[in-house]
Amino acid sequence: GAIGCLLPGHPRAPAWRGAAIKGIDDALAAGHHLPGETKDEWYGHLSLDLCTWSAAMLKRAGERDFFQDERFRKGLDFYGQLLVPPDPRYGHGYVVPFGNGQGHWNRSAQWAIAAGATGRDDPDFAGRMMWYWERAGRPLTLKLDAHEEFTLSLLGWIDESIPPRNPRLPSTLLSDWGVVFRDGCGTSGEAFLAFQAGKPAG
Repeated sequence: GAIGCLLPGHPRAPAWRGAAIKGIDDALAAGHHLPGETKDEWYGHLSLDLCTWSAAMLKRAGERDFFQDERFRKGLDFYGQLLVPPDPRYGHGYVVPFGNGQGHWNRSAQWAIAAGATGRDDPDFAGRMMWYWERAGRPLTLKLDAHEEFTLSLLGWIDESIPPRNPRLPSTLLSDWGVVFRDGCGTSGEAFLAFQAGKPAG
């Protein structure tokens, strides 16, 4: 899909973009971007990374805007709600490492990309996405980007002029996953405790 966005005049560009659109749509429809029967938070979040990078390319090319898709937004908020408060060992938060999660590596620039893609359309949503990104320590890589091959492109998609907005998250029941208990969201004395009600895949 990316090549179809970068080379719009190529005769196969519409087909390439169409394949990316179908891939994202299929992933969202199947719930691959969320923990499920065959994966845990690490791989669900990784799937959302892949969707986010492609969605940013498609929107900038004037194609379908997945950042307005409630299924997509649900995934971004799902992992945002699982970000632990800043860990003093690392100086930032990360997605709570259940399953195969890998602690302080369990974070992504996806929230900042989403904020940049929605800043003009939905400032409240964009501000929440920037807050998640700030909480995660402002990472400039995606989970799929083990060798930081995408970092330069991400710099062009992150708009740091968007002010982060603390969503003041309450304790939350996450359907089909578990519950997060919290108090004082975003404060220095924040309390956070997550319980998973059954591990994905049993």
